[in-house]
Parts: sequence; structure tokens; C-alpha cells
Amino acid sequence: MRRSFLSLLASFATLALASSALVQPALACSCVPPAGRFVTQSGALPSDAVGVVWSTGYNDKQPSVHADKIDGAKATPVAITTQDLGHELLLLRPTRPMKPGEHYRFTSDAATIDVTIDALALGPLLADAKVVVTKTGRAPLRIAAGASCSDTFDTDQAKVLLALPDAAKPYLHALLFETTVDGAPWSTRPSICQFPVFGRSAQALAEDIVFSKCGGRNVVGSVASDGPHQVALQASLPGTTFATKAASAPLVLSCQ
Repeated sequence: MRRSFLSLLASFATLALASSALVQPALACSCVPPAGRFVTQSGALPSDAVGVVWSTGYNDKQPSVHADKIDGAKATPVAITTQDLGHELLLLRPTRPMKPGEHYRFTSDAATIDVTIDALALGPLLADAKVVVTKTGRAPLRIAAGASCSDTFDTDQAKVLLALPDAAKPYLHALLFETTVDGAPWSTRPSICQFPVFGRSAQALAEDIVFSKCGGRNVVGSVASDGPHQVALQASLPGTTFATKAASAPLVLSCQ
């Protein structure tokens, strides 16, 4: 009897391990969506910036953020309003316009950013932006896919760059960027657990990668087909009318 009972326990254990192995791929991609976070980084802002950008994430529609104007060791609370930018983004802007030479601190429950206002206006510099597409050819690329979160795929790639004047480069974090391929929004990420924020790619600021996929299973996000395309990467200064108007650039992708 004892031997039969032990055999039964062993059978249950074997079944449990097998079941665990079967569900493991789905569990491997369990991700916790991020709460609200700052999109704008600490650093200098141009004189025509009107606030900082906040991503509401997936569970934070009313951000708990307060602002202070910093003058040496003194911090004076500043009233801020929120402007809905769409795409789960809010612009947090002081009710009194920010001026060159001023220092502001924005604080949430989880993070703090400090920004200083420079004398340089960024808006006029955006008119000189150009889209540069450089074909890099066949190469493996990690892309969000299925229950395993991501996989590496054979792709035909091109690097996309928004070339801006050198004077604009310190303020890239103040801009929102958007890539389009043939006029359609382009969005890709290396893992399902890497949650994208509108206005940012998985690459460096003002950069992106466009690709066609040379076989393999379906992926999460954008994929271009083989053939000719028109690629654009534009930027805008949130809360203002300033935006780039750079012409799109041609690209031909091929897995052949």
C-alpha cells in the first residue's frame, strides 16, 4: 500500500513538472506595465519650451507631480497645469511662463527632474532639419515577439537619423519624435516587456531603425515589406507650433 501511495505521489510530481514546462513560455513574458514617468530629462531646456512631458503609463491618468522654482537653497512652489498631448502624454506647464536663467524642479512619487531655461530658442532651428536614411543591410535584430517576449530575426535594415543643427543637440530630450514609413506610424521594440512611450524610439534620440523581416514567426510592432519606401522622422516641441518639416527620404528594402 505504501509503495502504491509513493508511486501515486511520484506520478503527480511528474505531471506537475510537465505542466510547469508547458506553461513556462507564457509565464516567461509576464511584465508589469510601468507607472507614470517623465519623458523630458533633467538638463537644459530652450527658451521656447513651455513645460515638461509626462507619460501616464497604463495606470496613472492623474499624475501626482508638483513643481518648485529653485533659487539657490530656496524652493518656491509653482502652480502647474496639464495639457493632454494625446498618446498617453501630458504636458506639465507652469502657469507663469518659464524664463531664461530660471531653474525648476518637477517631482513625482518616484522621480525628480531639474531643468534650467537657456536663452536659445529651439523652434527656428527645427526648420533646418533633414532626414538621413543609411542602408545597413542584412543583420540579426532582436524584436518583440510572442510568449517568449522577444526573438532574434534576420532582417534587412536601415538607420534613420533626423539631422539637426549642432546648437539644437543639447535640447533633443525636449522634443517628441515620430517615424513614419509611407505615411504610416512606425513603432518597434526589442521586447514585449519594453513599453514604448510615444515620441521615443528604442534607439537614441532623433534616431530609429526601419527594417523588413526575412522569414520567421510574427512579431509585435511595425515591419516593412520588401521594396521601395518613403521614410520620415519628424520632431516637435510640445505645447508649441514648432515642428520640423523635413522631406521624407527614399529607402529600398530587400531580403533577396
